[in-house]
Amino acid sequence: MLKSKDMKIVLIFMAALVISSATAYGQDSADKMLIRVDISDPAAAERLAHIGYGLDVAAYRPGEYADIVILPDQLWRIAGAGLVYKVLMSSPRDVTPYSGKAAYHTYDGIRAELKQIAADHPAITRLDTLTVAAQGGKVWCLKISDNPAVSDNSRHGILIMGNHHAREWMTPEICLYLANYLTNNYNPAGTDSISTLIKTREIYIAPLVNPDGFIYDNGGNYGTGVMWRKNRRQNSPTVYGVDLNRGYDGSVDGDIRGAWGGSVNPYTSPDSSNDVFYGFSPSGEPEQQAVMKLVKEHNIVLSISYHTYSELVLWPLGYVDSTVKRAPDSLELRYFGQQSAARIKKYRSVQSYSPMQSSALYPTTGDSDGWIYGYGLTQLGRVIFPYCVEADTAFYTPPSHIDSVCPQTLKGFMYLALRTDSLVSTTSPPPVLPPTFNPPSFPLKGKATNTVALSWNLLNPASNPSVYELQEMTGFNAATDTVGASANPNISLNGFVSSTVRMYSGSRSYYSAVSNQYNIASITTTSPYPVSSASDSFSFYSYQAMTTFDRIWVEISTDGRQWDLLGKLYGNVLSWTRRAFAIDPAKYLDRSVFFRIRLVGDGLTATDGIYIDDVKPVAAYSTAVSLSNSITIPSYVVGQRTVGETYYYRVRGYNGKRSWGDWSQLKKVLVYPSAVELSSFTALQVKDKVEVRWRTESEKDCDHWLIERSTTEDGNFAEVGKVIGNLTTNEPHEYSYTDNWKLETGIYYYRLAEVDLSGTKTYYGPMLVEYGGRDLPLSYRLEKAYPNPFGQMTNIKYQIVKSGQVSLKIYNIAGQEVRTLADGIQPAGHYSLPWDGKDSQGQKAANGVYLYKMTSGDFSATGKVMILR
Repeated sequence: MLKSKDMKIVLIFMAALVISSATAYGQDSADKMLIRVDISDPAAAERLAHIGYGLDVAAYRPGEYADIVILPDQLWRIAGAGLVYKVLMSSPRDVTPYSGKAAYHTYDGIRAELKQIAADHPAITRLDTLTVAAQGGKVWCLKISDNPAVSDNSRHGILIMGNHHAREWMTPEICLYLANYLTNNYNPAGTDSISTLIKTREIYIAPLVNPDGFIYDNGGNYGTGVMWRKNRRQNSPTVYGVDLNRGYDGSVDGDIRGAWGGSVNPYTSPDSSNDVFYGFSPSGEPEQQAVMKLVKEHNIVLSISYHTYSELVLWPLGYVDSTVKRAPDSLELRYFGQQSAARIKKYRSVQSYSPMQSSALYPTTGDSDGWIYGYGLTQLGRVIFPYCVEADTAFYTPPSHIDSVCPQTLKGFMYLALRTDSLVSTTSPPPVLPPTFNPPSFPLKGKATNTVALSWNLLNPASNPSVYELQEMTGFNAATDTVGASANPNISLNGFVSSTVRMYSGSRSYYSAVSNQYNIASITTTSPYPVSSASDSFSFYSYQAMTTFDRIWVEISTDGRQWDLLGKLYGNVLSWTRRAFAIDPAKYLDRSVFFRIRLVGDGLTATDGIYIDDVKPVAAYSTAVSLSNSITIPSYVVGQRTVGETYYYRVRGYNGKRSWGDWSQLKKVLVYPSAVELSSFTALQVKDKVEVRWRTESEKDCDHWLIERSTTEDGNFAEVGKVIGNLTTNEPHEYSYTDNWKLETGIYYYRLAEVDLSGTKTYYGPMLVEYGGRDLPLSYRLEKAYPNPFGQMTNIKYQIVKSGQVSLKIYNIAGQEVRTLADGIQPAGHYSLPWDGKDSQGQKAANGVYLYKMTSGDFSATGKVMILR
C-alpha cells in the first residue's frame, strides 16, 4: 500500500503524463529506447511528475524507479529535469545475447503446439478459433474438460488469456505451459488434483488474444521485436492499432470514472496514434468481442489475464484508488489474490509476487478485468474473480526465462483453480438482478375500477432475495429540460452546474469547464423513459469549446449500469447546435431507458467549456409510490385501479449481503373497461382433470365464453371449450368447465375470452396450473442414453423446468444432423425419448459414435452414444 505522500507524488506524476498530438509516438520505431529513471528520492519523483511531456511508462515502482519508453531526441527532457537514469535498452532489439536451446513460440509455433495438444488428448480437449483479427490472425481457444464437446454451465469455468499486448511474448508461453501441464498429467481414473480439476471444471485457454499485433512484433523471433503494443486495425492510411486492454466496455457499474473512453490519465488515450488508444467504440475490436462472448456464454468463475512485466498480481477496481473506492467483493478479491501471489516466486528470487488492487499500479479504464468483474456482477448476477498477473522482469527477456517463469505462474494458477468453490461460497449470495415481469392479469375485473395482479421472475435464484419492493408510478410526461432556477429532480449532474452565462432557451443551461487537467463530467436522466415509438430519439442543444481530443459521449442504458453509445461530439462548435440521436427500436422499443451526456476532457488545454440545454426527453411522473418493500413472494395484487388510467410498475429484490438490487424494467399497465364484472376466476387440478371456474356479478351483451389453454403464459393459446353466457343481467352467475384432455406433467395456463354479441373478445387471466405438481423438476438435465452401446433401441431421458421450445437432435461425429427426436413446445416435466438407431430417412445409421444434443431456452447439453450391432 502506498503511503499518502508517495500516493500524492504518483498522482501528480500521472497527471503530468500528457500526450499531445505533436509529441505522441504511438507507432513502432527502431529508435525507441527503454530507460530506468531513479525516483527513490521523492523530490526526483516530483520533478518527473512535472516534466510536461507525454511518457510511455512501461513499469512504475513508487519510491524505486520508472521504466520509460522514449525517443532519443527527447532524452534532454529527463536530463533537463535533473533526473538520473540508465539505459535498459538502446533500441527494441537491444536484448541480452542468448544462444541456448530454449526459444519463444512464433505465431505458427503456437498454432502447431495447440494442434498437437488437441491431437494428443482428444478426449479432454477441443480447439476452436474464436475470431479472426483485422489482418487475418486467429484467436484460438483450447478447451480442457473431460467432456469438451459439451457446454456444461453447471460446472465452474476458468478463463486463461495471454498476449493482449503484442510485445508481451512471455504470456503465450505461460498459457501453453499450463495447457501442457494439465493435459499431460490427466488420468481418467485418477483422483489427484489435476484429474479432478479437469473432471469438474471447464478450462478455456486463449494464449494469443492479439495475434495480428504479435505477428507484427515478430513475436517469438528473439531480438527482432519492435515494441508494438496494440492490435493492427487500420485507423488511417499510416496509423494502426487499438490497445485491446483499454477498449473493453468499461466497469459496467454506472460510475463515469470507470466508463469506456474516459481519459483519467495518460494511460488511456483518445489519440488513435497513441499506444494506449481505447478505440472508436466500446469493445469495437473482434478480439475483445470474442473474449466477451466467451464470458457471456459460459459459467466463468475465475479469469486470469497474463501480462508482462513487473511481477505483480492485480485485481479490480482499476479506475480509482482503493482509498477512494473498492469493489463490492474487494476483501475476497484481495485475500485470494494475496494467496496466489504468495505462491509465485520472482525470477531468481525467494521473494513472492506483489499483490495489489490494480489502480495502485496506475488507474486505467477499459481493461478486461474491470469489464469481466462488472459485467458478471451487474448483468450475469454472479461474482467472477478476474486477476491480472504481470509476469517476468522485462519485455523480450532471454528465452531461458521461460523455464523459470512458467512453473512459478503455474503455482499461482493452481491455487485459484482448485478453489473456485470457495470463490463462489465466500461471495454468496450475489446481487439480485432486476426481475422480469409477467403479463398482468385482472382476476376481479370490474366496470369502474379493476384489481391488477402482478407477478415477476427472478433471473438469478442464487441471489436468494428475502423481500421485494414494488413501485407504482402515474402521470408520465416526456418533458424538455430547459434548465430552470430550481434543480430538476429527474436529472443528475456530476461535474456540470446550472449556468446563466449562456443558454439556448430560458435563462440557464448546464455548464462544465474544460481545464488543463483531466476531467470527466456527466448529465444523466434518473427516471426511466418508456420507449414507445420506433421513431423515438434523444436530443439536446450544445455550445462546445473543445480541444483536439476532448470528447462528449452520448449514451443510453436500460439499467444505469451498462451504457451503449448513441453518438459522440468533438471539436469547437461555438454556436448553439441541435444534436439528435435515433434510438434503435430493435433494441429499445417497449423498454425503459436512461440517457447520459458524458464529457471527457483530455487535460491538454483549458477552454471556455461545454454548455448543454433543452435536453429531451426527460421522463417525469406525477406520482411515484412504493406499494410495499416487504413482499416475500414474486407476486402482488394491487388494489382497485381506475379504468382507463395507465400505471407503471417496477420491482427490485433485496438480500442481506448486497442490499437492494437494481430496479426492473417498467411494466406499463393500461386498465381497460369491461362489459362484464368478473368477481372470481380459478383454474385447479382435480384428480386427473383441470376445472376452470368463474363468477360474474353482472353481464352486458355476453354471448358466450371461450376457455383457452397454453403451455406458456404469453404463448399461443388454443381453444379447449365453450360456455354460453347470460347476455345482459345484473344478477350474479357462476360458470365452470372441466378440461378432460389427457395432460402430461407440466405447467399450463388457462384464460377466458368473453365474446359479446358483436363478436368482440375481452380476455381474463391467464391462471397457472401445475399439473402433476410435485413431480416437476427443479433443474434442467440431459441424462446418459441407456443402453449404451446399443443395437436396436436406446432411450434418452431429459427434464425441463418450464414450458418452452425443446430440441433433441442426433449428430454424427462430423457434426452432421442425423435425426430429430424432438423440436417443439413442451411443458415442464420429465421425458424419455427412444432412438431406434435410424436416420431421418428411416435408414439404419452406421456403427460408431453419435452425439445427442438437447436445447431448451438457455440450457444446452450434449451426450455420446454408440451404435454397435
